[in-house]
Amino acid sequence: MRSGLDIRFVAAVLAVAVVSVWLLRTALPADFAVSIVNHAVLTFLFDGVPALAIVAAMIGAGIGVLQRGSQAVLPTRWMVLLGAVAGIGGTSTLVLVLGSLGLLHRPLWIGILTLEAVAAAAALRSLRRSGEKGGALPPNAGDEWREPAQTHARSSSDGAQAQGGTSSVGAQAQTRGSPGVTKAQDARSLRHWRWLWLLVVPFAIAALLVAAQAPGYLWQEEGYGYDILEYHLQVPKEYMQAGRITYLPHNVYANFPSLVEMLYLLCMIVWDDPVAGGSAANYMHLALAALAVAAAWLGGREWSPRAGIVAGVAAGTCGWLVYLSGLAYVENGMLFFGTAGLAAIFWFARLCQHGKAAGGGAAEPAPAPWLVIAGLAAGLACGCKYTAVPMVLVPLALAALAAQPGGTGWGGRICGAAVVFVAGVLAFSPWLIKNAWMTGNPVFPLANSVFDAHPPGWSEASQQRWDEGHAASSGDQSIGAGAGATWRHIIWDGPDHRFGALLILLPIVGICAAWTASSEPRASAGADVRQENDSQHHRPLPVRSTLTLLLLVLGVQWIVWLFATHLYARFAVVMIPALALLCGCAATARVRPVSALVVTWLVIGGCTNFAYVRRMIGREVAVPGVAAWFQNGQMPGFEYLGRVNGLGHNVGSDTAKQTGPADTQRHRLLMLGDAKAFYVRPPAEYCVVFNENPFAAAVRAARDEREIVAWLRDRGITHVLVNWLEVQRLRRTYGFPEEITPALFGRLESGGVGLLESYELPGSSAAGGDRARYVDLYEVRARR
Repeated sequence: MRSGLDIRFVAAVLAVAVVSVWLLRTALPADFAVSIVNHAVLTFLFDGVPALAIVAAMIGAGIGVLQRGSQAVLPTRWMVLLGAVAGIGGTSTLVLVLGSLGLLHRPLWIGILTLEAVAAAAALRSLRRSGEKGGALPPNAGDEWREPAQTHARSSSDGAQAQGGTSSVGAQAQTRGSPGVTKAQDARSLRHWRWLWLLVVPFAIAALLVAAQAPGYLWQEEGYGYDILEYHLQVPKEYMQAGRITYLPHNVYANFPSLVEMLYLLCMIVWDDPVAGGSAANYMHLALAALAVAAAWLGGREWSPRAGIVAGVAAGTCGWLVYLSGLAYVENGMLFFGTAGLAAIFWFARLCQHGKAAGGGAAEPAPAPWLVIAGLAAGLACGCKYTAVPMVLVPLALAALAAQPGGTGWGGRICGAAVVFVAGVLAFSPWLIKNAWMTGNPVFPLANSVFDAHPPGWSEASQQRWDEGHAASSGDQSIGAGAGATWRHIIWDGPDHRFGALLILLPIVGICAAWTASSEPRASAGADVRQENDSQHHRPLPVRSTLTLLLLVLGVQWIVWLFATHLYARFAVVMIPALALLCGCAATARVRPVSALVVTWLVIGGCTNFAYVRRMIGREVAVPGVAAWFQNGQMPGFEYLGRVNGLGHNVGSDTAKQTGPADTQRHRLLMLGDAKAFYVRPPAEYCVVFNENPFAAAVRAARDEREIVAWLRDRGITHVLVNWLEVQRLRRTYGFPEEITPALFGRLESGGVGLLESYELPGSSAAGGDRARYVDLYEVRARR
């Protein structure tokens, strides 16, 4: 019977997947729909599968470490989650440490990943043996986590033994707190709820489709991945080419915490090519999104399996996860580690409430280690992004205050919060140490007024541009203005509604359900059935006791977003875990109409969210996003890359006549305004707008044009690429050196710098003048 259910579920997944592919195809341009889907399938096979295999190896290695380093007996789901935290976080830190020592050799890292894969296989075999022998959980422990039918049978027989057969009547009695519903009916109800996971399938298909697109192809709101090409992938590319992780005086973003970027660097090393590894990076980010959904499910299960399903489905049907899976950013990593930390706080709260071990055995370990786990996970989230410090670590430390049972003094509560915070700083410390070593400021370029760090390429003017460009929104900070920003960027978030009505409205039901719930856990959804006299049963976490915890986390995150950020919608995605778990609260209601409302809203909200995702993809994906098309100049707006990457074959160029068919490594490119160097094959010098520009300094110091040209030749520069559109944009926003103008290059022609080719922005209707100039490629002629 059970296998039949599994077969039906697998068949349903395949059917939903086929329908999802068809719906997405009909949203794509008719001329390219088939090629876009075929490209996604091939990219997944050649890049996605190996990338996901690397993630699986890291998780398995983490599980192996936990099995050898801990005597605690944990359910398999917790072993996998903690193994993912330890394996992914540990491998990324190892890349940082060994990379700083210059150990980025491909054979070394293939060997390390092979060892992790072997450890993963051993860990999997150990988990399977434990399950076969019944050792994964002690007898009678965690019955609520078993299959519903097993739970019903087990609790009936256990009750009969404990009460001399009298409790067999109780086995057929109505579930406490649910009048008119028997345990068997509850078990069947839970099996029906599991079909809600089918709602996540279309979003997984959509995420795979967008992850197959080359970096820099999506999305318009993100400047088509500008940050990816400027530093998320460009910095790992430079590390790989240099053979070590080092300070980059031309790219301040290299000093950001880069836990996820280390995974991208690992892909580049394994693929032995930065661009190929960059294409696989999207799948790394997608895997982190899937783990974030799993962590939300696990956190909800601390209330009941039904609540876990609702929390997981609410997170998995959020349009933001699809959106982010098409970007090699870091948010999905922050979401995964942050959600894992929140789930660990829930486990800690349950231990505090009931004093039961994770497996429910006679031993009752102290709950304090779970605060350490929560802090370490939050610290790894900080290793993904600086904003995780106030939006993940601080809220989880405060949540530790609310998670402790009544009667705990303020001294004990503060100590618990301190444990989370200190553990978080410890996990975050590798990035602090790196920055302190390279720049003199552990959080460079933040708080530079305190540390007064001015490493190469960074001046007082640089710091001023940075502070002004990254200051929080300076608009009206009134309550009305805050409510308006929240409506525009979070609640409504038009036109794509990436949070979605499901994640906005269902938490209201969850808050009401939790508020009206008893402070003591009651049986729910079959899998939570327990015997009152069986002290070894895993007792679920009272949902009401964690409501304050979730609202505290959500409130701190909202306040930080409102008063300490630019009010971008993407900066608010950190709220998704708390919102998803509040959705899970709604499933704990013991009133049938509420349960029907939850299921109905999940179905309607999930389908509506997918409709918006489908429209978003159809609007943005016009042709297959192929990395080679970027390099060859076939992508609109990147035509100049074809000429730059083929410099060794440019017939008619003076440099080409001297070098013949030499490859691009014999050329050296200076990029001005344009910092998107990821797809550039020749060695390239560039500078982000906040760092000091060496070329601008040379222009200021030169007495005439000949000295400027001499400076270029002395640095080995053979070509200069100027993106005039970016120069104008940066000059209007952050500030750009005034010396770099078309007039300057007009004067440089007499010194030996000639215009090789000029490009207009695709679709531009301007004609003549500086406004029509997009990209100019100049050649620095050799001395005669």
